[in-house]
Amino acid sequence: MENPSEYDGKPTMPFNTWWESVEDYLSFYPGTSEAQKIAWVGTRLTGTAKTWHLHRRKITRRTGDTWGAYSEAIQTDFRDSWEAANALEKISQLRYKGDIKAYFVEFWALNIYAGVTGESLQEKIDHAMPSDILDMRFAHNAFDFLEDGDFLTATYEAGIHMEKRKRLEAARRRQEGRGNKDAQGSRKGPGKTERSGKPGNTGRKEIDHKPSGKTDSGGQTTRSGKERVWENACAALAGVDQAEIDSHKKDNQSSC
Repeated sequence: MENPSEYDGKPTMPFNTWWESVEDYLSFYPGTSEAQKIAWVGTRLTGTAKTWHLHRRKITRRTGDTWGAYSEAIQTDFRDSWEAANALEKISQLRYKGDIKAYFVEFWALNIYAGVTGESLQEKIDHAMPSDILDMRFAHNAFDFLEDGDFLTATYEAGIHMEKRKRLEAARRRQEGRGNKDAQGSRKGPGKTERSGKPGNTGRKEIDHKPSGKTDSGGQTTRSGKERVWENACAALAGVDQAEIDSHKKDNQSSC
């Protein structure tokens, strides 16, 4: 077990906290004699506290010193009279920050020195709690709390329930958010695209049905799309019997 830190007797270092570490260390070595305890504490003192220790050793050299008398004297002379007031102020400023366990750990550490009980204790804790925890506690405890233990237990349990409820609500919101994204993706459908900013277009290329015929030297196109062989009609009918030409004209007029 590591030695406690050194104590210099200055007000900036809380004596009570340091002395508790001294008692914990000594309880770890129960076979230590009283003289050894006093001598060992002297090795952990510096500054004003060391001077106090040396002075006490001189005045008790003839009569002898005991651990009970030594520990009582050092606590009387160095106990921080402002430690309780400082701890009480810190409890008044302490607030719940989303973790009920962390709040009560810090509260109990401070209340060792502040010693708050009764209505004052309940008032300070109620002031530190959010409304949802208070509502949960009042919903399950309609009566007034006469014992600090009952009040602290009810507040702690209400905090645990509210934190669990918030975690469940957060998980449900995340699940609903994923469901909405999946639903939006399914409405769009696979493989569909838009063309020219218009919805509903499947992305297939439109085919323009235009005549595929070729143009002749005069910029005209034949009905069949084939390129002209003769320059004009006269050249095309040259050498053809007139009776045959008249017959074809008659047939075309009757069929169109």
